[in-house]
This record gives sequence, structure tokens and C-alpha cells, in this order.
Amino acid sequence: MTRTLIQLHRTLRKRSLKAQPSQWFMIIFIWLYGVIGALSLGGLTLNEQLTGNQSALSLSLGVGVLAYWVLAFIYPSSENQLTPGWFAPLPVAARELLPGFILAAFLQSRGYLAVLNSVITFGFGTAGLVLTGHAWVILFWFLAVVAALALSICGAEAWIVLGVLSGGRSRREKLSMASGVVFILIIIGFNLVVNSAIGVDTARITRILGYTPFGGAGGAAGSLADGAWGTAVLQAVIGVVLLPMLWGAWHRALTRSFTQVTETGSGAQTRPRGRLMLPGVPATVGGAAYSRALLYWVRDSRLLYSLVSLPLFSVFFLVLGATNEDSSMEWFGAYMMAAAATQYVANAYGYDGPANWVHMTTGVPARAMVRARAAVAATISVPAVVLYDTALGVISGFSPLWVLTTVTTIGAVPAALGFGSLLSVFNPFPAARPGTNPMKDRSGYSGAAFIAAFGGLLGVWLPLVPGIIMMVIGRGDGVASPLFLGGVAWIAVVTTVVYVVGTGVSARKLDRSWPEIFAKVRSYA
Repeated sequence: MTRTLIQLHRTLRKRSLKAQPSQWFMIIFIWLYGVIGALSLGGLTLNEQLTGNQSALSLSLGVGVLAYWVLAFIYPSSENQLTPGWFAPLPVAARELLPGFILAAFLQSRGYLAVLNSVITFGFGTAGLVLTGHAWVILFWFLAVVAALALSICGAEAWIVLGVLSGGRSRREKLSMASGVVFILIIIGFNLVVNSAIGVDTARITRILGYTPFGGAGGAAGSLADGAWGTAVLQAVIGVVLLPMLWGAWHRALTRSFTQVTETGSGAQTRPRGRLMLPGVPATVGGAAYSRALLYWVRDSRLLYSLVSLPLFSVFFLVLGATNEDSSMEWFGAYMMAAAATQYVANAYGYDGPANWVHMTTGVPARAMVRARAAVAATISVPAVVLYDTALGVISGFSPLWVLTTVTTIGAVPAALGFGSLLSVFNPFPAARPGTNPMKDRSGYSGAAFIAAFGGLLGVWLPLVPGIIMMVIGRGDGVASPLFLGGVAWIAVVTTVVYVVGTGVSARKLDRSWPEIFAKVRSYA
């Protein structure tokens, strides 16, 4: 059975990569940054060892385990095609399926990357031990690296499966949202420490990591090199204590997931949700479409996750720039917030999925639907951009550069809405089913999803470039100079034209091709 499952996994993985070649982009991207990160951490560890800090062996292992867990939560792998629920109706015992599912978790690109990074980490640590005269610790260091590798994969898989199985749909959605936000905050915190001007005591950090389950095994090897046998035993226990717990949790979660398809959670029941129309919204078809779409940005975990994650990363750029005088990342965050308006509307009909049929059969005018979707995105993005620009002004002292950035970012929102509306009808793609755990959402790996993500950036900023150049040149003569004001006028006119033309063309396209769009998105990814 194990051999059959592995063959099935490889066959489905090969077909998935062939059907969606864009997955290779993420694989290469993750491998590139993963290897660079391992080499950087390895070099830092070696340097610390040569200065006498053997506890630095906990650094690369601790950060590596956390990085793998973050990656598993934020960018779930699309290569593991085996779904436990498929086997629930079959007369096969869970114990026959478990070995194959466990091996399949390793036999994917990020599993291979974890092994490669473990080899890199082991190589740097071994070099440090040899050069400092502690070659006899190499065997213990090898065991520490193996333990960290097992903890990385077992922990990530256990948390993902447990997140999928945690109670009813509503509880699972809340858990997945909380997990995603927590790990985004971890990424932000780690990058703030690494990239900001805040002083970092590497020796202290490595000592702390040595007493955590993430870096305890590496810390034990470092303590052995320092001759602290009692400390080494304590750190070794801390380093492996999570491993059997996570292995058991993964084992039990997989066993349960083989029957999960037959269970009904409380989230499957229909519950009253109150009124549909929001206060102050006109009682029209467009008003109803606007109210429904805006409400679902809070109710639908797929949309709420995007709503929370993008501003978090923008705030990260703001804080990074505020804490580091040599960084200009806070300005990048403003442009990121403005461009996000495109993503809020770019796949509106894909998120609706089968519900498009209701809109078509009830005769909802295409123009009303397009404008309602754009209005929802504006309701979300405009306050966010204004708040960010205000905070940016406080930090920068409302400088001429701030005026330029504010004009550009606020002015870009209508263009983003117009271009996003075009993407929604010319580039629709199936989204994940409502309630899907963001950790297991694979809809973003399609070619159409990459076009929406990266093509949207080009479509928003390219028409505004002449106006931006005029403001940059005219900024030296003051924000009231004719050239600067000409740039402002260019952005105001062009962004209005892009919005009007974009929504108009989108409405005509939707009116003519709604059935074809429905055919593309009627089935969830």
C-alpha cells in the first residue's frame, strides 16, 4: 500500500506541475531564498563559533525550524496531492495508509530543500567545530541537525492537519486566521530585528534559542563543546521534547482525517445572519450587491485573510523605515497599500464561484455588479491608504516627498479599481471553496492568479509614470511649481480615465460573456 501511495503521489504531483507550470516559479523562488538563507545563517554561525560562541549552533537550527513552519503556514505546498478524505469510503485501515502519507510529506520540493539546508547547516557547524578544536562533538552535532529536520517537517505537517480538523468550519476558520496572523507577525518581528537599526546581541539570542525546542538540540552540541555537560543534557531534553508530541499529534490527526469526510461540523448548519442591506446603502440592485460583497469580506475567511495580511505587511514597512534612518521601506509600503486595491477586485467572480448563477438568473445588471464590486474595493482600500499616508506624514514631517507619495497613492486607487475590474472579467480563475483553510489554499498557484498578482502592478503604475516623473522633477522647485502641479493633474486625469474606461469595458464584457466566465469559475479550485 505504501508503494502504491507513493506512486500515486508522484503521478499526481507530476500532473499538477504540468497542468500549472506557474508552480515552478514559487518552487524556484522558495529554493533561491531558502538556500541563500541557509548559507547566510551558516556563515553567521561559523563566525560566532570562531569568536568562541559555540552556543551559536542553536542559531541556524532554531531559525531554520521556525522558517520552515512559517513557510508551511503562509505558503502551503501544492505538491502534496494526497487527500485523506478520498480513502474514507474504501475498505482500507488507517495504519496501512499512514506510512505512505508520511513519506509523501517529505517527497516534495520543500522537503528536499529542508534536507539540503540541513546538509549546509551541518557543514558550516562542522567546520566551526573542527577549527576550534572540538571535532569530537561532530557526532552529537549531526544528531542535533537530524532532530531539527524531523521537528521542522513533523511540526509543520502536524499543525496544518490539526488546523484542518479543529472542530467545525467556523472554529477551523478562526484557528486558521489566528495562525496565519501570528506567523505573519513572527515574520515581521524577525525582519525588524534583522533589518532595523535596533542593536542585536547575537550571543544572547543564541543562548536563549538554546533553551527552546527549536534550537535546543543545537544548543546541546554547543554546550558539549564548552564542557557544560549538565547544560547539554537539559538542552537536549528541551530540543527533543516536542518531537514525539508532534509526531503523535500528526499520527492521530492523519488517522482522524481518514474519516473526516463523513463528519458534519457545526459550521455546516444554516444560521441566521441578520439583515442583508447595510445602513445607509440605497435599496437597489447595486446596493444589495454592494452590501452582500462588503459583508462577505468579514464573513469569508478567504477574503478576510487578504484583508488582514496586506495591511500587516504594509505596517511592517512603515515600522522598518521609522526604526532605520537608512531605510526607505516606509515609502514602499504606501505604494503596496494602493496597489492592493487591484487585488481586492481582480477575482471577484472567482470568489463567487457557483453564486454567479444566482446573479445571472435573477437579471442583475452587469454595470451594477461591476460598479458594486469596485465600490467595495474602494471602501476597503481608500481609508487604509489615507491612514497609512497620514502616519507616513507624521514620520516624515509632511515633506515634499510625502506630498508626492500621497498624491500618487491616493490617485492610484481609482486606476487600480478600473484595472482590477478588467482583470476580473478577462482573467477570471477558480478560487478555493469558502471556509478553506488559508494554509491549504492552492488557488493562487495558477497562471491566471500570477497574472492578476503581477500584471495588476504593471497595469496600475504604468499609466501614472509620466505624472510621477513630472512631480519628481518639479519637487525641487516646490510642490506649487507648474511642473509639479502638472504631474498632479496628469495623475488625476489619467486615473479617472482608467477607472471610467476599465469599469465600462468590464461591464460590457460581463454583459456579453457572463456565462463563459461562470463556466471558468463554477467549480472551486
